Amino acid sequence: MEETKFFVQEICKDVYLIDADGKCAAYLVVGESKAVLIDTTLGFGDIYSLVKGLTNLPVVVVNTHAHCDHVWGNYQFEEAYISEADMTLYKETFSAEEKRKLFEMNMSHNPSADINEEEVESWINLKSCKVLPIKAGDVIDIGNKQLKVIELPGHTAGSIALLDEQDKTLFGGDSIIGWLWMQLPESVTLTKYLNSMKELKKHCSEFNYIYTGHARCNDKPFNVSIIDDIINDVGKIIDGTVVGSQFKDERFEGLECKFENWSILYDGEKVK
Repeated sequence: MEETKFFVQEICKDVYLIDADGKCAAYLVVGESKAVLIDTTLGFGDIYSLVKGLTNLPVVVVNTHAHCDHVWGNYQFEEAYISEADMTLYKETFSAEEKRKLFEMNMSHNPSADINEEEVESWINLKSCKVLPIKAGDVIDIGNKQLKVIELPGHTAGSIALLDEQDKTLFGGDSIIGWLWMQLPESVTLTKYLNSMKELKKHCSEFNYIYTGHARCNDKPFNVSIIDDIINDVGKIIDGTVVGSQFKDERFEGLECKFENWSILYDGEKVK
């Protein structure tokens, strides 16, 4: 199987964006006593060795949500933290059935790839590390700074963000992103997502920038002002002022709204 190519950028002192071949992103925040790895990407590359090359401190792994491109690398670590609300989804994501389904779907887009079936089966049957719950208000102390957990149900029921108040940075996973997926079975209603964003707005004085789960090296982070945009734009969908256009591809379908600074794909049956 093809190994992921990682690209690393120090976005501020001792904080690293780890771009997994343009497909997804993880972040490493290094403190004085330990480090926090936010998400572990798809698990096709050796992210463990990469992280150990950046720090020799103990590493705490935290997943922003339970989708495969954020958790499949967990098997390389001893334990990881995720919201209790995403625990069931996490188990499904790590099931052999789900791995096989996703692999076959990807192969349909690249049928000429050189695939070693033995390696594929070995990867499909990899088991997760130990997983522990994390919740809103939990604080991860890494010595010279703290990362605070903020719950953001929306993209998934258990989506969270991590706030690094010292560096004025929010690591938002897929909850705040250029093209937000809210059409998934595990996504909550737009009304619940809007409430999440209103709760997050109470913290807006504590950060200036938002890094997403699909940033690439040299991408600019969102400014905190995007929170106001999201609140206003989602409110328009909920009150019927704006209605999305039909979107469909080989993966899924839904209604799509394109706004000035971001876009959303949502299920018309899960607005309120």
